[in-house]
This record gives sequence, structure tokens and C-alpha cells, in this order.
Amino acid sequence: MTRYAQLTTVVVILLLPIVTEGAEVSGSLLYDDELVTSVFPDIQQGRATAYPSDGGAQINGAVDLATSTNRNEGLAATEYNIQVQLFRTDPNPWLGYPGDLFGGDDVEPTDPAGIVDQDLDIRYFYHVVSPVDSIPQLDGLRYDCTSNHAVPYPITFAIEPVPRATDYRFHAALLTCPRAVAGHIYIDSVEPSVEIEWGTAGEDFHSLSVGCIGASGKPLCATPSFRYSDGVAWILELTHDDSNTRGTHRTDAVVIPAVAGTPGAHGTYWSSSVSVVNLAGTDREIEILYTPRGVDGLTTYDSESVIVPASSQLSWSDIVTELFSTTGAGALEFRGFQLAVVSRTSTPDADSGSYGQGIPPIQPAQTLSATGTDSATMGGVEEGAVFRTNLGLCEVWGESATVRVSIMNSSMTELGHRDYELRPYENIQINQVATTVPGASSLSNGIVRVTVTSGNGRIGAYLSVVDNATGDPTFIAIAPQSPSGG
Repeated sequence: MTRYAQLTTVVVILLLPIVTEGAEVSGSLLYDDELVTSVFPDIQQGRATAYPSDGGAQINGAVDLATSTNRNEGLAATEYNIQVQLFRTDPNPWLGYPGDLFGGDDVEPTDPAGIVDQDLDIRYFYHVVSPVDSIPQLDGLRYDCTSNHAVPYPITFAIEPVPRATDYRFHAALLTCPRAVAGHIYIDSVEPSVEIEWGTAGEDFHSLSVGCIGASGKPLCATPSFRYSDGVAWILELTHDDSNTRGTHRTDAVVIPAVAGTPGAHGTYWSSSVSVVNLAGTDREIEILYTPRGVDGLTTYDSESVIVPASSQLSWSDIVTELFSTTGAGALEFRGFQLAVVSRTSTPDADSGSYGQGIPPIQPAQTLSATGTDSATMGGVEEGAVFRTNLGLCEVWGESATVRVSIMNSSMTELGHRDYELRPYENIQINQVATTVPGASSLSNGIVRVTVTSGNGRIGAYLSVVDNATGDPTFIAIAPQSPSGG
């Protein structure tokens, strides 16, 4: 009997841990040398991506918001661009959504199994608010320089305040078609806005951008993407608007609410002397606009441009007739920063002198609006044999508004009110306001309250108390009172 040995084969399988080959790049995410989440605690999520310079596949990493760090693993010994995106809102497919943050840097691991410590400086995608919004798609064609979004010059180029920014540097490049650079302007500012006075003509256009610096001395701004109808640009490109429209929402407007160049009662002739001082160290061309009383200032106005030499003054003794070659009453608007403007409206008297009132510009804190400080109260209203009181209202924002004028006695008991509809840039004067509004034949120590009840307009208001015997007026600005007075 033959016996066969039974052979048993035993296969031993060793289970070894899988090792991911490649280097690791990690580090802190810093904004102005602080951990980014300590400055922006509302960050909801982040993305970290490594892009190889040889065009290979991207490598996705991770962002740890609890520690403000990022990490990318499995990198080969080649150059990568590490990019981190942080979202304070739901992720938007367009970079430039206000509040998003971005950081990027190049790295080249030399040890495929090594660890590279590399912090990233994060930048804030600023939001352009003037002259256009950086979020909506812009009119015009990005690649046709004659058809970019059109705006009137000079413009106020403004962005939202950038967190922790201490300095801003604005850049305007004047370009000609086809895309030849005619020159550059760089303007440093501690505020997030600047006036760009460099006008354009013909087929010229501007490209605008801004950088900002934090306390660390590092740049904090990243430029948002501007969406044009056929493409995306990382710079704002604007064409000069030749349509001669007045435009709205001017933050550089200096407004005198009342000027005149017209005959008055009893042989008087009222005229406004105006002086404007250029506080800048360079010659400047400024635009001056005259809006007659009681008209829609978007459609009915006169405009003149004048050159004011550096650090000097221009003056007119009767600006309505001398500069605008007309007569009547209205309001003046000077467009430009670093201007000091003063005016006096007066008439000659019988003794070869004159009498009148100084009318200062409306200060931004004095304006009333439905969405801001909507009401202001002032005393001094007189109506009788000795004095009469006129009330002036002036819209300065280029939008309409409904204004309620209330007249009260010295105990603040309302005697009556009346609503006035002001069109964009319209200015009106309500003569003998105590009689016109509540119908009072006389009033002593009266009080007026001006309230913007609706509309997007911004209103400046004043009283003019006139001596009935001499015609001598006194100007009183109506301004909101702070809780501490003033």
C-alpha cells in the first residue's frame, strides 16, 4: 500500500500600514500678524488647495478654524502654490463676495517625507461702494475699452473700511485705446475714499485699484473680481461719462443752501459773494453747480468748471451773475475735497455800506434723512410787526424726499404742520413760515421742527429771521442736537 504525504501550504500575509508618500505643508493663518479667526470670529468654513507649477492635479488640504491653521499632505518635490479661501458667509462662486478672505504663497518641498512649516498671510476682499458696487455685474464690455462702465469725473472712489487697515493707497491709471498707458496717479489716504479728479476724454478710460496696510506693515487688501458682461477683471475699469448728467450721491459736495443775484423790495439788490480756498498743494479744476430755486436739480441746473491754483483762493462778489450769467435765487454745490467755502448774501444800504447774512455750507452732520437722523428742532421763529421768519430746505443727495415742517409755540405745543415734496437737488424757501404753515398772524418765541418722513433724499435746513424795518436778515442753521448739546 502506497502512502502519500499530505502537504499543507501555509500563506502568511503581513498587514502593514499604508504610508502616504509626499511632504506636508502646514502653518498658521494670519491677518495683520494675528490669528485670522481672532479678527474674524464669524468665519464659517475654509478651503486649502495646493496647485503644482507643472500643471498636474491639484491637491486638496484642510483648514482648522479652531486653531487658524491649514495643512496640505502628499506633496511631491516640486513647486506648489498654496491657496486658502475663507468664507464668512455661504461660499460664493465669485471671489470678491464682501467678507471673503484669501491667502496664497509658493512652496517647494525638498524632502518627500518632510514637513514644511509655512504661515500664510490672509487678505480681505474689499467691497467697492463708489462709484459702482463690486458685487453686481457691470454694464459694458470688459475687453472693449470704449464700453466700460461709464461714470462722471471727477469721481469719489470709495471702498468699505477694511478691518485693521491704517493706510490706503489708491491707484488710478489713465489708459487709451487700444490699452496704452498714458500715466498713473498714486494717492495715499488714511480714509477708505479718495477723489479722482483726473478727467478723461474721447476714448480714454481709467483703471482703479486700492491697497491697504495694517498696523503690522503688511498688506491687508485683496482686490475683488469685477464681473463684466463678457468676462471678469481683477481691476475696476471705467469710461468717462460724456452724457453731461449731474449724477447723485456725491460725498465730495460742498453745498451753500441759498445764494442770490436779484433785485429785492424797496430798491434792494441781493447778491452773494463767495470765496473758495484750495487747501491742496496742486492746482485743481473744480465744478460749481447752480440750482435755481424750486426746480428738479437733476434736470435743471447750470455748471461751470474753474481752476483754483494751489493753496490759494478764488472769489466772486456776485457769483450768480458773474459766473453763471443769470439772475435769481438758488443753491450752489462745489465738488471737490480739501475746499474751504464761505459766502455772504447782502444788499447795499443808503449809507454806501451793506447789510446781509453769512450763509455757511451745510455740514454732513447737519443733514436729515429718513434712514438716519430724521428730525431737527430749532427755536427763534418770529412773526409780527418787528420780525418775520423764512425757512429754507435744500436736498443735497440727488434723491427725492418728503419733509414735514411743524410750527410750535414756546411751550412746544404744535400749532400746525405741512408736508413738502422735494425733488432731487431741489431747494425751496418758505417765506413767513409761521403764517404759511399754521396760519398764525403772529408768533413770538416760536419753534420749528423739520422731519424727513420718506424718500432717500438728504435735507439741509435753515431759518432766516428778517428785521421788518431794515430788511436785515439773520441766518440760523437747523441741525440735529447731540445728547450732550452743541
